[in-house]
Amino acid sequence: MSLHIRTRLAAADERVTTIKIPPYEIRTKIFFMIYNMSTDNIEAKGFEFYEVLMEQYYPWFAQYMVMQRVCIDPNFHDICLMFLHKVNSPVLDMEIRKATYANCKILLRSDIIKSCSGERTLLKNIGSWFGKSAIQWNQDPSTYVDGLIPLIVKAYQKGLMLAVVQFISKILEPCQPIISVGTMEILSLLAEIYTKPDLQLSLEYNIEVLFRDFGVDAKHTKTNYLLKDVKHEVAGNQDFAVKDVVHVPTCLCPVFLDQEGEASMPLTQYITSLKPIMHTVKLVGEMRNHWFYWVVAEKAKRLMASIIRALHDLHEVHRCPVQFCASNIVVTYYGRVKIRVACFKKTVPMLRKNYEDASNIIMDTLFADYKLTIIPKDVDHLLSLMKSPIAIGMKYVIGTHASLIPLGNRFQFYMDMCDHITSVVDAELRSNIHGALDDPYGENWSVLLKYNILLEESFYRSGSSYNTKKGAIEFPRFYRNTLAHRMDKCKKPLQNVGDFRTLIYTKEDIEMILLVTYPMILPRMQEELQNHKRLKDLNLHNLNFK
Repeated sequence: MSLHIRTRLAAADERVTTIKIPPYEIRTKIFFMIYNMSTDNIEAKGFEFYEVLMEQYYPWFAQYMVMQRVCIDPNFHDICLMFLHKVNSPVLDMEIRKATYANCKILLRSDIIKSCSGERTLLKNIGSWFGKSAIQWNQDPSTYVDGLIPLIVKAYQKGLMLAVVQFISKILEPCQPIISVGTMEILSLLAEIYTKPDLQLSLEYNIEVLFRDFGVDAKHTKTNYLLKDVKHEVAGNQDFAVKDVVHVPTCLCPVFLDQEGEASMPLTQYITSLKPIMHTVKLVGEMRNHWFYWVVAEKAKRLMASIIRALHDLHEVHRCPVQFCASNIVVTYYGRVKIRVACFKKTVPMLRKNYEDASNIIMDTLFADYKLTIIPKDVDHLLSLMKSPIAIGMKYVIGTHASLIPLGNRFQFYMDMCDHITSVVDAELRSNIHGALDDPYGENWSVLLKYNILLEESFYRSGSSYNTKKGAIEFPRFYRNTLAHRMDKCKKPLQNVGDFRTLIYTKEDIEMILLVTYPMILPRMQEELQNHKRLKDLNLHNLNFK
């Protein structure tokens, strides 16, 4: 991930003075020093920096650190601040501040920040750096309120709030939970935005999280009504949900004919047409009424499955794509992914790189607008598995991963594995699978079901219960019985949970409850069956999206 070429050109045009670039030998030493910097050698690197780089090259170094390190790698922020503290140069600190302000300005002026999730991620990263560095330099980030409030108002007008609200949140993060006067002014303005009708769910969620981190409620925060007479753009505004969608004829859609004469469009453009990628659900029978859960939309799961299938199709003919990235992927009118890039003969290192690239593509395109903390655990398991050293051996698990299965097929997906484990495999393998389920759940599975009336009713069905002291041994039986009898209590009195209510629900509601409550049971069963070379026999790929 790096700055878009148009953004880089805009940055070059804005520079008033030419930055002096050090000789190649010095640049090489600096790059090597920074890439090998850690908390263990930070003091030595500080002394080395003084010896290697003269003060006249500090503007170049500051631009390099901010644009190519800080913007791209948020994990580098803390060690960078430690390094600057060790160097203890007011001149360098000033150049870093200048580069930070300049790059914030460039990103906020970018004409592609609405459509490019990568640019928004860079802005979020530099916002985090802005807040942390201000604290180190004994400044309260909220003191920049005179610049931040007009920025929010402009973002509201231009449809840039998806990017700017995350940027502001990251700037204010180091201030939490103390609320200064400046912070309160910003929160009051965001509270006014929060009350606007048809606000995008992801934007609403980001504002809620910011307020929660400060210990206040967005709904009950007094607003300052700065937006009372401010109108926002409607065309192309992704900050608000569109109520009346006008159908655009296919002939006018921005697609092209690929080499096979099939109508296709770039991956990022196709993803824009799919949004929202994730949405929230409230579960039937949920006893924590204020709770809602994030799940991946079925159309997004279909696209993820298609990306992985397209990669596997190339691997099957012993080819590996080179420079595999989002810009080399197109999607047909029917949602089939095609990889348009040169391929080399398949090798183990390239296979591993392909899986890692595919994981990054999915994360950086489909989930770029979402916090890592709300991505479902089964999806996170899939993306982590694709980046792991065992990805090649887990090819069939990745291609048929439970997180990619349509909700309506999860019943059969589980039953096929459960019946095989119960009736076909030997006792040793069965014990290994139960042990694998102990990791995510163990005795915890019986605690989790108490949050839902229907799960608790299933637990006590017919006066019998399960021996929870056996850990995960009883868990698959409970899960199977809940699926098999999932409609038994629809419109009928509940007998075992104390309130004797009747609930109207569908089989999909039960499957959603199980998915949200126990997201890791199916992936862990898949992994263990694959470890013993039993998974492929079940033909689970027939249950995936076609």
